[in-house]
Amino acid sequence: MLRRSDVQTRLSCVVAVLLCALSAAQALPSPGPQHLAARAPASKPAGVSDLRGGGVLDPPHRRGWSPPLVMTIGLSSILWGYDQGVVTGALLTIVPAYKLETRPDLQGMVAAAGTFGTMIGSSSCGPVADLFGRRTALLCAGAAYLTGSLIGGRSTTLTQVVLGRLISGMGIGISAVGSAMYAAECAPASSRGKILTVPQMCGCIGFTLAYIRSIYACFVGHGYHTILGSSAPGAALLLALVMAAPETPRWLLQHDRVKEAKEAVLTLRNQGEENAATEVAEIATAMAKEESLAPAQLSLRKGPGAMASPRGLKRSMSTADGLQSMRDPGIRRMMGICLGLHLAQALSGINAVLAFKPRLLKEAGAITMLQRIFPSLVGMDGAGAMVAVLMCYMPKLVLVYATLMTIDILGRRFVAVVVTPLIGIALGILALSLSPFARTKYPAESGLVAAVSLTVYSALYSVCLGALPNMLSSELLPTRARGFGMSSLMFANSVANIMVVSAFPYLQAKFGTSTTLVMYATCMMFFSVFFYLFIPETSGLTLEQVTRISEGKDPISGKPLS
Repeated sequence: MLRRSDVQTRLSCVVAVLLCALSAAQALPSPGPQHLAARAPASKPAGVSDLRGGGVLDPPHRRGWSPPLVMTIGLSSILWGYDQGVVTGALLTIVPAYKLETRPDLQGMVAAAGTFGTMIGSSSCGPVADLFGRRTALLCAGAAYLTGSLIGGRSTTLTQVVLGRLISGMGIGISAVGSAMYAAECAPASSRGKILTVPQMCGCIGFTLAYIRSIYACFVGHGYHTILGSSAPGAALLLALVMAAPETPRWLLQHDRVKEAKEAVLTLRNQGEENAATEVAEIATAMAKEESLAPAQLSLRKGPGAMASPRGLKRSMSTADGLQSMRDPGIRRMMGICLGLHLAQALSGINAVLAFKPRLLKEAGAITMLQRIFPSLVGMDGAGAMVAVLMCYMPKLVLVYATLMTIDILGRRFVAVVVTPLIGIALGILALSLSPFARTKYPAESGLVAAVSLTVYSALYSVCLGALPNMLSSELLPTRARGFGMSSLMFANSVANIMVVSAFPYLQAKFGTSTTLVMYATCMMFFSVFFYLFIPETSGLTLEQVTRISEGKDPISGKPLS
């Protein structure tokens, strides 16, 4: 039986989740006159060689965006961040409850259980999304969130804790892949970057809510049960929201459901039936070209209420499955670029740092410094650790919001090339502040430097490697390869994350925290060179124009690049 305080906490969590999703929707302004001027084509292939964005903006009637779209991916991502963030606070009570202080292997298992579930969820999301729809995949994510939260909230053994984290991790994996596909296939080109940044922004909000919930639990003496079970109301709300959302027009056309595709476009855009029919026809034509169908296989009726009937498209899409699409050299090249992005995300060490952030701050002396400033935290190391974590995390929200507003202006390639080495530098400074020399010689200063560098590292990660892997994967892979490709990439990402999180306690014990962080910093420097050499620019381009990049063509003119 839930206590009254638990019920009030969970109800407040529902309200907070809903308000955060609404605020994320408001972050995307309605198109105004300043956005109506089309961007002129660049004199050189901006989609390939330029650091900054290029391309052609959508016509005015395509620039509407739908609050239900942003609400759906926003709430899904809030739960993604919340379910990852709660393990940080839960570990503070799980470790003493099961006497894991001398068992780094079991600590790593609990921390990595969610990542292992992410691997399962992400690898299964592609087939589910291709066969049953992107919307169905998000429903599966909501069900996994709800089930994992209920198991974790009622767990009485370590096995049940791990099982709950495993199932919640499946929701994280499905949500990460499904949200990106859903957003990429529903968003107009001119604001696709902003909408694809919404998951990262809302994920940060989810982390913040998780940290606040953990602090509250530390102050009132709640155990890990209430922390792990607190995402259940949000999961139920996500299920209701996704059930009211439309399917993506591209998936519906892929399955020859033309009338429903037109209705989906009408729901997603602020435009009339004629404009919706025109957009559906253009999408169908582009998909047919992608599958090398003859123009005669397309039936396009002109005039008001015109609709496209891509005869033969369904048959072609079912036979040219994701695995066969990997035979295309251009798609393999795009998969290689996306794999580099996902490996960079894992090898930045972010999941290990997030799971063990209280330990890192305590090791640096930041918690002791905080207790001197706030005497009420003395004797409450758990609450002090989570307050320190939250204070380090808050500036991240500002930077992620700034990225959301400017990603289509700065360009994906520019952010990757410029920010990735800065992540490595922040990790290097953090490693230096945690070195035995710094902690012995300058104990007070090292704690402050560690807190600041950890804050900068987390913020820069969210701006770059937190958002770009799924964003660019959903853009660079064509429709026929998107489901299989993104699932494969998230599987590789999860395997790498499991290895990083599981190995972190061992590396920390064997080589020390400082040396372990230097390893991550070195990886960031390597990947910054990789990004400079290989990542193309996709800002302002339609998905059909992005496909030309994999074919070795100029994304604007369609002419082969010399």
